[in-house]
Amino acid sequence: MDCTCFSLARVSGLLSIMLLVLCQLGACQSKPKEAGWHSDLADNLMIISEEARTRLGAEVPRPDQVAEDWGELVELARERVGSMTGDRAVEVLNQIIFEESGFVREIEDDDIRLMLLPYVIERRRGSCLGLAGLYLTLARELKLPIKGVLVPKHFFLRLEKTGGYTNIELLRKGEQMPDEWYRQKWQVPKKSGAYLRTLSDSETEAVFLFNLGNVYRLRRMTAKAIRRYRKVTDLFEEFAEAHANLGLVYQTVADYRQAELAYQKAAELYPNLPGLVDNLAALKLKLSEKSSAPAQHTQQEYKTQQPDQ
Repeated sequence: MDCTCFSLARVSGLLSIMLLVLCQLGACQSKPKEAGWHSDLADNLMIISEEARTRLGAEVPRPDQVAEDWGELVELARERVGSMTGDRAVEVLNQIIFEESGFVREIEDDDIRLMLLPYVIERRRGSCLGLAGLYLTLARELKLPIKGVLVPKHFFLRLEKTGGYTNIELLRKGEQMPDEWYRQKWQVPKKSGAYLRTLSDSETEAVFLFNLGNVYRLRRMTAKAIRRYRKVTDLFEEFAEAHANLGLVYQTVADYRQAELAYQKAAELYPNLPGLVDNLAALKLKLSEKSSAPAQHTQQEYKTQQPDQ
């Protein structure tokens, strides 16, 4: 039982860390008001979906097209959860989402739509990240203190409560799993401030934006990829993978100084990040070639391949 949220993509001998959809936008569109989304998190997830629809051509419904289904789900949850709190509220919410409403996980398909909230609502199907967006948005409606948590290759949720917390594993229909299970299954590094801690909503949004950046990068829309990765690093500074992929895009456009700075930040945050040593070695080679070759031969285009599965 796995959720392949991270995968390695090869780019002319470079490795990039890619958060796939299996598992704010300050200058995008205005927030959708008509759909009845009652939290900043919901608004921003809808904006992310709209960017994927309008700029990447993702075939997903508009927020207003799923507003009725969403409203029915919210009313059902309010009626059933009521004033419940803590583990009991999570137990009932799990029943509503996974059993009664029929939402299911997707762990094979890497379609970006599986992380987008309107698509998840319409199709009752999502990646670990897509199900997390649904669950978190519903939790905001119910005033439940549930937050996102990131580990390598996976994303799950956590209920905060007095004296501790309860983990919510979305690929197991909300089952409570201990931290040690995540450490062993997803090989959580000892030194990384991004992993196994509760994230703020803005940090959670950054994980979604990281996906958009990856799609832009794979489609060689480098200017947009850079903007998204820079936004991610602003929102979630400890996210080493975002710094590493920002460095990769700078490297592909021969902005070697910015690439070096981004790689250095990634190495500071996560020294053993898979692929980072290879990227740094390739960068040093390019810098060496640049210093010794004639100016007209110092830039080389890198061709993007599809991510390894």
